[in-house]
Amino acid sequence: MKRTIRFPLLSAFCALLFAFFINHAFNKGILIGEAHWLRAIFESSVEITDIKRDKKSVVLHLKNNSGLLFRLAKTAHDEKVVYFRNYDIKPHKQHTIKINLPGDKAGAEINFEITNLRAGPDKGLEYTFNIPPAP
Repeated sequence: MKRTIRFPLLSAFCALLFAFFINHAFNKGILIGEAHWLRAIFESSVEITDIKRDKKSVVLHLKNNSGLLFRLAKTAHDEKVVYFRNYDIKPHKQHTIKINLPGDKAGAEINFEITNLRAGPDKGLEYTFNIPPAP
C-alpha cells in the first residue's frame, strides 16, 4: 500500500478511503478501511426486507438503502446449500437471493466476500447472512 494511503489509515486520521478506478462506467468504487467500520457501513446500508420459504428453498429479499454499490462473491460454505456465485447489490435498489436447501436443513448460513469493501491487501470484507429456521 502506498504511504499516502497507509499513513492516514494506520494513524487513525480517517476511518475509510474511497477510491475510483479509471473506468467509472462500471461503478467500481472501493471502500478501504478497518473491517469493523466496513461491516458497520454494510449493515446499515443493506437490510433484509423479506424471507420467503418453501420446502426446499429460501428467497431472501435485500434492499440497499445507500448510494453505494456492493459486490458480493460466494466463499466457503456448506456444499448442500446452493446459491449463485456473484451478486451486485446496486444503490437504492432491491435484490433477491434464492437459496436451495437440502430437505434436512431448516436454516442456513450463506457466506460472501464483499469485494469492493477492502479490509486488507487484496482482501474483501467477509460477511455471513444467517437464515433462521422456519418458525
